[in-house]
Amino acid sequence: MGGKGLPEPDQLRVLMVSSEIAPYAMTGGLGDVVADLPVALHSLGVDVRRVMPKYRVVAQGPWPLKPLFGGLRVQVGPRTEECAAYEHVDPDGLVTYFLEHDGYFDREGLYGTPAGEYADSAERFVLFTRGVLELLKRLEWAPHLIHCHDWQSALLPAYPECRRSADPARALPATILTTHNLGYQGRFGPQVFPATGLGWEEYTAEKLEFYGDWSMLKGGLAYADLLSTVSPQYRKEILTPEFGFGLEGVLRHRRADLFGVLNGIDYRRWNPSTDEHLAAQYGPDTLAQKEKNKLSILRRFGLPEERASRPLLGMVGRLCHQKGMELVAGALDELAALNLSVAILGDGEDYYRTLISRAVERHAGRAGVLFAFDLALARQIFAGADFLLVPSRYEPCGLVQMMALAYGTLTIARRTGGLVNTVVDYDHRPERANGFLFSDYSIEGLVGAVRRALAVCSNKDEWTRLRRRAMATRFTWDVSARRYIKLYQRAVASRLERQHR
Repeated sequence: MGGKGLPEPDQLRVLMVSSEIAPYAMTGGLGDVVADLPVALHSLGVDVRRVMPKYRVVAQGPWPLKPLFGGLRVQVGPRTEECAAYEHVDPDGLVTYFLEHDGYFDREGLYGTPAGEYADSAERFVLFTRGVLELLKRLEWAPHLIHCHDWQSALLPAYPECRRSADPARALPATILTTHNLGYQGRFGPQVFPATGLGWEEYTAEKLEFYGDWSMLKGGLAYADLLSTVSPQYRKEILTPEFGFGLEGVLRHRRADLFGVLNGIDYRRWNPSTDEHLAAQYGPDTLAQKEKNKLSILRRFGLPEERASRPLLGMVGRLCHQKGMELVAGALDELAALNLSVAILGDGEDYYRTLISRAVERHAGRAGVLFAFDLALARQIFAGADFLLVPSRYEPCGLVQMMALAYGTLTIARRTGGLVNTVVDYDHRPERANGFLFSDYSIEGLVGAVRRALAVCSNKDEWTRLRRRAMATRFTWDVSARRYIKLYQRAVASRLERQHR
């Protein structure tokens, strides 16, 4: 045991609670993080397990799910719902539990349809959260700590099972809440609050009430023992009105308990020398093979193959307000006039699909777009593009720039959030550079950064050095996992101290 009875890393038991985990079900970076961080923790000896809903896509997947037990009775407002629990052990030896409730989770989408979020989202994730607590009562395994991710599980620390015990000898699990994107808060009207089963004394400005509504995320920010977010820079930004989305006051109040831990990627999975999805595999000494991947991308996006001699600017991401889609659409006229091609992959809101479609249609043969969430095609863009464009309004961490760098593709990004912690600007530190940053959220800022990148690209020797440096850049989960272990131990110590006062 560690100091004052704290568990050492190889004695820690941690349950991660997330609404999505790759490869079972995911819509974005959250699923990747809760897939890869536990692998790193597991390799350091932590007994880490995970739990998520059993969505339709999980039930239809290739994974053999072992039934654990049924009859989990979960209270959602005045109703008692019945759930079942399943288990899967993956090749890394990681245990994942799945909560089954067909009424809430046997649906085509995880969170909604193209028309919007499901109308019963509050009830769905109240059931999930409270179902996790019921699951723990039945398991012959008890965590020292519960690690919640984003608003869908953020309410868990607010429940009495995580705050007080009728038995002073029974240690309650400590809790950590990681916010991956403060823009998504699980905000609902007061008429839905009774579904939580919490008393109205929790509906206050200091706790869950939020400008006349209530917020699951705010509940976690108020009650979790420790808070984290996904990059050091984003941790600073969310304390300000510009990036705090109305929660900056709560976060400033808990500043001492808030930490920024940079996400990472698994370089076993993001490796161009072994990636079977590519037209041609390659490494730092065989960068010429990127041209075959570029040709493949040009064909896929309906762009002329003779443009293979020109730089290719790729973009991979959700089509939404956060990702800077207005900038891309507005800048495309100027970008198309430069000596480059543009390939955009992503899906999202209808407004942005229309906006991008109209911009691309004006430049047929120079720009192409495919509306899809396609990880294999994303890998091919990382391999075939010369640059990856990430013009976000805000970016908590970002994983696409890390992935692209692993494939020798330089990042052109706005200076915000985790992009600041991962992209080194060529003009500021050329000896360490792996990309190009711009500060102003403007068409001029974006196009200016692209022009700078093109100027460097024209110097073949320097360009080769930059590509090799990009491929050598590493953002491994090992460093972040060790940081989380220290936070876990701190949270457990804090919980034990409070319990024995």
